[in-house]
Amino acid sequence: TKNGLNKFDGQLFTQYFNDRNNASSLCDNLVTCLAEDIYGTVWIGTVNGLCKYVRNKNCFEEFSQKNGIKDIDIRALYADNNGNLWIDTRRGGLNCLKISTNQVEVFPHSPLSFEGDYFYHFIFEDSKHRIWIGGRNFSPKFIDIDTRTFLPEESFDGNDGSTIFEDINHTIWISGNYGINYFNEKTGRLDDSTLFQFPFPIISVLNEENGKIWFGGNGDRVYLFDQEMKKWNSYSHNDANPFSIASTIIHKIYRDKQNNIWFATPDGLSVKPYEINKFRHYRYIPDISSGPVSNKVTALLQDKRGTIWVGTQDNGIDTFNIENEQFGNLKYEILQRKPDQKTFLKENAILKKYIRANIIDLTDKY
Repeated sequence: TKNGLNKFDGQLFTQYFNDRNNASSLCDNLVTCLAEDIYGTVWIGTVNGLCKYVRNKNCFEEFSQKNGIKDIDIRALYADNNGNLWIDTRRGGLNCLKISTNQVEVFPHSPLSFEGDYFYHFIFEDSKHRIWIGGRNFSPKFIDIDTRTFLPEESFDGNDGSTIFEDINHTIWISGNYGINYFNEKTGRLDDSTLFQFPFPIISVLNEENGKIWFGGNGDRVYLFDQEMKKWNSYSHNDANPFSIASTIIHKIYRDKQNNIWFATPDGLSVKPYEINKFRHYRYIPDISSGPVSNKVTALLQDKRGTIWVGTQDNGIDTFNIENEQFGNLKYEILQRKPDQKTFLKENAILKKYIRANIIDLTDKY
């Protein structure tokens, strides 16, 4: 978050903050990215350094320019299956940390321009094991390890990349504020898509293994393309139809383990159940404790037990239990450093409700 790092261990939250007088504290309170490597170590990128979480000591170890990293403004992290941690920075290029030896190899690229409050950057490994980088105000490229250069040299119009994915035909697609482009393997360029043309910026893409691709953004509808059938479907909001999607302004599209498709919107949470062509909605209603805490949904994730974690723009984190269709109402106050007595008793009651609803299992360790 912009105000420190939060860890949930299956029972309680622990908050970590930067302390200038403690060298083992978090590097900075503005956290931009996280990654877990093949050894189980969690790495934290911030605007003021990279650090790793030392589990047995419950503290942090900083990796900085003295370790070979060329910039401390971290924009994206990716841990590959070969024991490397890829670190993209704002001014110091792409860094590759060999975790077992702490050796760093640097691949310089042009500095990122000012991106304001928009922290979307990615590092992506495709099926050919090429490492792609991109994000806000930075045209997506991959590193050619042999020549130590970034390709393609020519960027597409708009100089922006919000999402990247590889389809069932192993084509690399990139979306951003100015449409969707694909990487042409024959020419080595990012070309305009004739297949995917949208009149609005694409923010979220869900690429399913069955060849179906969902597209959402700041538009008037959500699109679904079936690659095998070569067929398009679209979904729009209709005030007269309670089974239409809650909003077509999409922050996140997510598929759960039951193959239901979830849509995070500024007007509530919508879900399209598997093989049903209707939407269900969950919206904030005052004084309803079993409902969501906010309509402004920004992030979605399902844990190992099947609970859906819901991130909001204005009221912290929520959880949704699919079996009993109840929200956990994990309010923002629990994430504060020093809750007062009233807040503590309130959040303690909420945690007890978590346990009764089987959202938290005190015997479980995640």
